[in-house]
Amino acid sequence: MGLSGIWLITLSYDEAWILRGIDGILNAQTAATAVPPVLTSGGLFAIAQVLIVGVVGSELWIQRSFSVLCAGLILLLVYKWARRLSDSPHAGALGISALIATPGFLVLGSTAYATLPALLLTLACFHVYVSFAAGTWRRRLSLGLLGGLAAATRFNCVFALPVLLLLALACPKQQRSKQVLDVVLASALGALVMMGCVFLYSSVGNSELVTAQQVTGSAFRSSLINYPNYLNSWNIAEGFAPFPLLVLASCVGVLATFSSRNETAANSSSPAAALTLFGWMAWAGWLVASPIPHLRYLLPALAVFWICIGLGIACLHSYGQRNAQPWLRIAALVIALSCATSAIGSNARNMIHGNGNLLSWEWAGQSRVTYFTRLRHMQYQMQAAEYLRDTTEEGEAILALGLNKELGYLADRPVEEGRILADRGYWDPAKLPRRFFLSPVVGSFIYFKEEARLWIESNCSLEAQFGPYSFYRVDGSYPEEFSFLRASGKAYAGHPMSGEYR
Repeated sequence: MGLSGIWLITLSYDEAWILRGIDGILNAQTAATAVPPVLTSGGLFAIAQVLIVGVVGSELWIQRSFSVLCAGLILLLVYKWARRLSDSPHAGALGISALIATPGFLVLGSTAYATLPALLLTLACFHVYVSFAAGTWRRRLSLGLLGGLAAATRFNCVFALPVLLLLALACPKQQRSKQVLDVVLASALGALVMMGCVFLYSSVGNSELVTAQQVTGSAFRSSLINYPNYLNSWNIAEGFAPFPLLVLASCVGVLATFSSRNETAANSSSPAAALTLFGWMAWAGWLVASPIPHLRYLLPALAVFWICIGLGIACLHSYGQRNAQPWLRIAALVIALSCATSAIGSNARNMIHGNGNLLSWEWAGQSRVTYFTRLRHMQYQMQAAEYLRDTTEEGEAILALGLNKELGYLADRPVEEGRILADRGYWDPAKLPRRFFLSPVVGSFIYFKEEARLWIESNCSLEAQFGPYSFYRVDGSYPEEFSFLRASGKAYAGHPMSGEYR
């Protein structure tokens, strides 16, 4: 299903934005279309994508395959943890059943985002902590590199090393000094790795567009005391995972931790304690610091809670096997089967709809339309990209009214967004491209004013249409001010005859 998502889900605005920033490191971009690196998607993700672009070019399915690879490695690692809880390989298979049911896991495992690479590094950091002997430089260096790289790949994974410090402080007195020293040294190295990655990533590509405000603003809200936002985010989070379920997952994680202590000495301790602490820190960080209440930012927290549930299923199966209680093994199988069934339903639905932008808005609680087009969104996007490539010369620009970075990336053509041109002071009606297009975002998420629609009907002719993608030629003249054509996220402004209000 993850592999099929590579081909079925359209390239979304945010995904194209991130990839355009990486592409700009290797390929020059015009001042009007330049995209700065997205600093919250650096680290391992940026390194891998730069290598892919440098070797094979901007091949979307190959760039997305890196997420598929990371998803597979995450499943393998969780399988290994669950397998250690029992002498039966069945426990390992049951242990990953809950993870694949995590909301958005397979979709993000099919698209080019930094979320799963960062999650993989975080889990690998926990694996090193519970598997390597304390007091060795091998352990300290591994923890520092993995923890620092995880934070550089996605800022919301910065909690990995602080979690390990709490665990080290909670160790028995005879082990505490070694554990604390390991984590302190690893944290110092991790901070250097994270800052080094951010510095290098911000100094390449279109570095003149990267500001300190982007570094902080992309990771934190503008106000630390904004309880209406927090409550709204909490409400959206409840739609993905009810709070009682997270508490239950935490209890299961604690039980899995105690269960691991009763295992034979040959088995390593369970990482469930680290997962539980990280889950709550990442969940609270999402609530307070996430720029928008989006599932992509919440997924690391949800994933570790679901891993705890999977380890609990494995422990239940193991306990039933050791104590000759077949009903417990049957219960574990039933729970695992229900998780797998849930994964099929939720992820198949996302694949069938296939519109990456609509899914993204839905994940942020912003979707305004019900959409039923089945398995056509990717076809329309590919047709529009092919048309754009066939009807323009290399380097010839076209204007996008509304948000769109996707077609330019797919067709390898400079697409100038009207909003960006105006914000950067490049809006000059005499120099604008004589062709523009509207993408599905217009009319489903952002809206034009009535005068903008009338201008299009009076001054433009429709060249081609591919589903919700419409291409136009300007026969008349552009408005002198872009504000005339600026779309917004509002279907209307205020109540009739009463003005706007907040």
